[in-house]
Amino acid sequence: EDGTLQIWSESSALRGLSMSGCGATVVITVPVGIELEDLSVYADLGDVELDGIAVRTADLTLDLGSLTGHGVTVSRSVDVEADLGDVELSGDLRGETIVNASLGSVSLNLVGAESEYRYDLSVDLGKLTVNGRDFKSEAARGTGDDSLEVYADLGDVSVTFSAS
Repeated sequence: EDGTLQIWSESSALRGLSMSGCGATVVITVPVGIELEDLSVYADLGDVELDGIAVRTADLTLDLGSLTGHGVTVSRSVDVEADLGDVELSGDLRGETIVNASLGSVSLNLVGAESEYRYDLSVDLGKLTVNGRDFKSEAARGTGDDSLEVYADLGDVSVTFSAS
């Protein structure tokens, strides 16, 4: 409706005690060269995979499940909230990137040089690594045009810049 594709899945199997036979897979194919204006994903239970997608803004919320993205291009902003599950994103994330992980690790493999970003990264209980350098619990650096804010309560944070 009005240029918006909405997809949802509900399972009646969750009403009982058994989860056997419960599951769904949704595949959405976006033609190469098309950049979506907005991508909003909310997943109560299950993993989310993004491969080779280009978006201006993305809002990704996962209650119980992991987020994996390869070849992801974001030109304006991405906001990830993960309650229980890992976040692994690789690609060209520009503008503002915010990742909050409660119970799970965060791994970002970014196109571009470290000098192109300013970042504020922190962990409560976990390991913090930027380009192979270990930090105690916080790392805040940079003056670049693109920003990263990554926080993990219980899990590791690893950020790698490919053109450093």
